[in-house]
Amino acid sequence: MREFDEEIREIKKEIIESRSLVIKTNNLTNALSSDVKSIARRQSAYERKLTWNGVAAYAIFALLLGVGAHMAYDARSAQGRDELARMKRRTDRLTREVGQYRDQLDQRLRAGDRALEFYELVRAGKRAEAVDRWDALQKERLSSAEMEVFRDSVERFKSELSLQAYEDGLERSRVERWAEAVSYFENALEIKSDTTHAPLIRLELANAYRHTGRAREAILLLEPLLQDGVARTAADDACWLLAETHIGLGEYEEARGALRTLQRRFPNSKHAGPSRLRMMEIAHRR
Repeated sequence: MREFDEEIREIKKEIIESRSLVIKTNNLTNALSSDVKSIARRQSAYERKLTWNGVAAYAIFALLLGVGAHMAYDARSAQGRDELARMKRRTDRLTREVGQYRDQLDQRLRAGDRALEFYELVRAGKRAEAVDRWDALQKERLSSAEMEVFRDSVERFKSELSLQAYEDGLERSRVERWAEAVSYFENALEIKSDTTHAPLIRLELANAYRHTGRAREAILLLEPLLQDGVARTAADDACWLLAETHIGLGEYEEARGALRTLQRRFPNSKHAGPSRLRMMEIAHRR
């Protein structure tokens, strides 16, 4: 009986311990369930946060990508516009240069034609026509060699034409056709005023002026011929003619001065003897 009681107590004790263990297990299970639910809630929150962060990151990335693409497009577009503008400027410049080269070529071809025509005049010895065309030809695009050759020819033609006009004037002076002589002498100087025979032309023109009532103009032509560097023949003749002109105007003191200059500078001149006679005549007239 005792043993039976002991076994019952043991069984009760085991039941109690089992119950306690069940309660503890239940409590632990409840606690574990609460922890799992908490962890699940936190995991869910974390996943939602991660999802929103991913969405935000994607949105930011997409925005940055869009901004970058737009900036790259703008930069590329600006570069393209600059390149297009540069090419347009280059095209315009090349177009202008081509136009200029075409104009220059046309001018050179036209100048070549004019030069050939002028050469034909030179070769044919048409001096007056060549001289008349020279001013217009100088405006053409001639080469330096062509210009120099033609200039030499024109200067030679001018000298020859001036000399011819001078000789024609002398022929009119010899027959005392003074008005015509004046025209020829003036034309000779107009054609070329720096020839070697220019002092002689001025001397003969002054003489023709005297005979056409233009004594003052004759004096203006004669006085420069007395300067140094003028050919001796023209200078002593100019002294004599200047004295005669002043005498014709009744300006005896000026005439005496011209005659003294003649005797001092050109004692061996053909006018030296007549100049002394003129001095005596002037003295009697005074």
